[in-house]
Amino acid sequence: MKKIYILSNSYGEDRSGALIGREMLRLCPDIHITAFPLISLGEEYKKRGVPFVQGFPPPPSGGPLLKSFKGFVQDVLTSFNIPFEYVRKLRGNSKPDILLVVGDVPLLVLGWIAFKTKAYFLAPCKSDYIAPHLGIEVSIMRRISKAVFTHDEPTAESLKNKGVNAVFLGNPMMDGLEKENVFRPPDNKIVIGVLPGSRE
Repeated sequence: MKKIYILSNSYGEDRSGALIGREMLRLCPDIHITAFPLISLGEEYKKRGVPFVQGFPPPPSGGPLLKSFKGFVQDVLTSFNIPFEYVRKLRGNSKPDILLVVGDVPLLVLGWIAFKTKAYFLAPCKSDYIAPHLGIEVSIMRRISKAVFTHDEPTAESLKNKGVNAVFLGNPMMDGLEKENVFRPPDNKIVIGVLPGSRE
């Protein structure tokens, strides 16, 4: 039985990981999947029936970029040991046949430290449209990933030109949108869409 681990940061990354995990289980019911969210209670995995090991609780501010400098300091003081504890938690499990990391390059590194195995890396946190990968991130991806899945074609092409095995196959977060109500606006009316954030 193939053993697959999914590592994810939190919030939106958990959702993408859960959608992928659910589809894997649908296509191959005999595989063994376990998700390891870094900072979350695993709600996205639970909602979609993907087995998971609960992550660490979110920091006091909800995330260093959400509130203020004071919140950032509180987060550092309460969360500085989380990466070390996370690696220890991962090492308490046997090595997977397949490792999928959904998140940022630091999480990819934590997966490598824990299992010493190259991962499939879904990189939703960076895009050439707004925040291209740094040189050091490209170097790390080249060394410790089997393949990198980007969220857009230009980013995949840019990484390929730098020697990364990158490909764009779609965006799980968008592909997983579920229709609740089909809205048909009246003709000749202005429609304003409100897109809420992923955290609250």
